[in-house]
Amino acid sequence: MKTTVQTPESSDDRLRFITYLNYISAIAKFLSEQYPEPSTLCRAVISSPAFNQIQGGKCSDSPKLQKLLRNSWFTEIQLNMASAYPDFIVYSNHWAPVQLYYAVYLSIRSFLLAGGHQAHGDHTSTLTAIAEQIRLRHDLFPQPWKTLCHGNPEDHACTYTGLPPSVTPQAISSLSSAHYVDFWNSYTMFLRTTRKRSLEKKCEDWKQKHKKKRVSPSAKKQFLNKLSPTSIFDGMYRLRIRSNYADVDAFLLTLDMDTEAKLLNEAIRTIGWYSALLFELLTARYLGKSQFRNIVQGFTQHDKEGRSATLLSARWKAIEQAWK
Repeated sequence: MKTTVQTPESSDDRLRFITYLNYISAIAKFLSEQYPEPSTLCRAVISSPAFNQIQGGKCSDSPKLQKLLRNSWFTEIQLNMASAYPDFIVYSNHWAPVQLYYAVYLSIRSFLLAGGHQAHGDHTSTLTAIAEQIRLRHDLFPQPWKTLCHGNPEDHACTYTGLPPSVTPQAISSLSSAHYVDFWNSYTMFLRTTRKRSLEKKCEDWKQKHKKKRVSPSAKKQFLNKLSPTSIFDGMYRLRIRSNYADVDAFLLTLDMDTEAKLLNEAIRTIGWYSALLFELLTARYLGKSQFRNIVQGFTQHDKEGRSATLLSARWKAIEQAWK
């Protein structure tokens, strides 16, 4: 009979894993319930004034944009391949948040480039740029992408833009299952704690650079003033760093948690799928449907195994159905 020896360290790692699972599961559950049909999401975007105001012809480097898209799609295919081998999921999950982040990050860069914005291969500038796009054009981004976190996360002075009018975030435990807590309480906590991690990282870097044990109040204030609004994409970046560096053991020491591992993997894939749908629709609006269709077909014709059938191909079909 298999037994698992629990140590204080492994118990902490399990709690971290459950925390990540709850955040990600809540978002995936919301997306699946809010947009049971992909066309629902597409129509919500297409009906927005900002979508209809988009003007094409702004992309300065079409070959680069196409490379970004192909890289995104290939990364998403790799993310999804583990689901075909259930026993492998527990071994692949510490890399799944990395694949999720890069698949979406590359989609964001494609969208920015299509709109005539700079698309540097720099995570900070890309995350700042997409947060600014959401802030300025919030009706272009449906829920939950449109909600941003602002302010100081350390003294509970955070504010949120883009929340539904009736929502007032309440404190919850990060260990509460996504099935038993209000989504917006979980989601705002995810954004708030992500923002807190970003601020802590800046403070730690400052202390090392200046060889200080504490950060000066003026320096922390400066960090806060320069900290861009926190979006779901910052949360994806946080998970990418935590799963691959800071909290590796939270994923590697939970190999006996088969059910939870499969739930996490499915939730990650769901979030990636819907986020890709959003940015593919927006990118297609900038490029024009015929040009984007050609890019899609240029990729899928090389996919002899049909791995993209339920991913890219299904999303493009939904876009064409909704966008007449």
